[in-house]
Amino acid sequence: MEDRYTRIRNEARTILWKNRKEGAVHWNGTGYSYVCPSVEFYPFQWFWDSCFHAIVLTHFDINLAKQELLNLLSAQHSDGFIPHIIFWGDRESASYWTFLQGKPPYHHSSYIQPPVIAQAVKAIFNRCGDIEFLRQTLPHLRRYYLWLQNRDFDNDGLISIIAPWESGLDHSPAYTPALGFPENPHWAARALDLRYAEAKYGLEKIIDLDLFDVEDVLVNSIYAQGLRVLSELYRVMGNREENVRFKLLADRVEKAIIDKCYHDGCFYNLNTKNKKEMPVMVVTVISLMPLILDNIEGDKVDNLITRHLLNPEEFWLPYPIPSVARSEHSFDPIYKGQDYLWRGPTWINTNWFIVQGLLKHGYKEIACELIKRTCELVSRAGFREFYNRWTGEGYGATDFGWSTLVVDLIAMLKVNGLEALESQMTDEFLEVRIARKGGKDANLYLQGIR
Repeated sequence: MEDRYTRIRNEARTILWKNRKEGAVHWNGTGYSYVCPSVEFYPFQWFWDSCFHAIVLTHFDINLAKQELLNLLSAQHSDGFIPHIIFWGDRESASYWTFLQGKPPYHHSSYIQPPVIAQAVKAIFNRCGDIEFLRQTLPHLRRYYLWLQNRDFDNDGLISIIAPWESGLDHSPAYTPALGFPENPHWAARALDLRYAEAKYGLEKIIDLDLFDVEDVLVNSIYAQGLRVLSELYRVMGNREENVRFKLLADRVEKAIIDKCYHDGCFYNLNTKNKKEMPVMVVTVISLMPLILDNIEGDKVDNLITRHLLNPEEFWLPYPIPSVARSEHSFDPIYKGQDYLWRGPTWINTNWFIVQGLLKHGYKEIACELIKRTCELVSRAGFREFYNRWTGEGYGATDFGWSTLVVDLIAMLKVNGLEALESQMTDEFLEVRIARKGGKDANLYLQGIR
């Protein structure tokens, strides 16, 4: 087992170094250094990919981890906004559609991505204890997380995304109603780019257009987690005022998620177009994301795990966690190309979040099993963009950066004392442990592991 994990770590390190981009931009000579998601398909710096890369780099080279985030923060606007793509290097090599997502001088996009940067800064600090790095980055984080409040259009605590790209789950069926139930979700989302480009990405104009407004559970769960982390980092710095400010903000967002997005035992996005709040009753991996919250009540945690995550008719397939529940009519068992992403395959970054939630709420056995199966995906198919939930076959880009998050998952085994537990993870052991924890719904899980 140790040899397999060592091989995974070594291969992950090779990919991060292979995907590194360094140089200077032609328009002003500014230097850059970052890890791109994929040399072939995604050569630029993506926001949440970069945060994931920094987290994994803490296991190999703490200075490169710092550089990754500092490079990202160098594109921050004075008002706090950080773009979801930065076009370092040859800007003209970007596609026409990516070009449309920016505004003059077109050095970056005009969208956001899930705000996981505070979590990345914390991972670096936990590894090296560098107070100076916190002093350097906290002012940037403060401006960014406060800027995100501009996206709370109705002042209910939840921020909105204005296009599917902003969640990172581009073509998830959770966005189909907001897009108007198009036959091809990719082109419907591209139509938003065109309209927003005409509006020069002015937020007030976009709000008036009211083309797409979704209070996304995944984005807001990560936002709440980031606010809480920021509060903790300010506590470390001895700044009680900011510590309390961001704790209260985190509590407010969590409460809004729990109060407004929970329906019939599950969490759902809110389609807030036309100033109405309509839950989008589609069960996707987004529905499981509140597991990372601190204030979610025990019964809601149990519902998410025993009724949904461990249900082989929904998420507990041979290689969990599929991006759409098996029971949904939109669940796509066959990958149909880039125009239909996030409609069934398993992605490692969402598994990484769910493992955190499982560990937070004491489900160590399930977390351990999910880590094992996620590592098996990489062992079988390499570091791919996403995977077949039945066979483990890899899809999309090869040598994909954020799939190296398995390195952090492996580290969680040790940090959480799961190494000894892992050696006991036979079907028989799980039957006893999960039946004791899962109650009447445990049989669903047991069916899934046999």
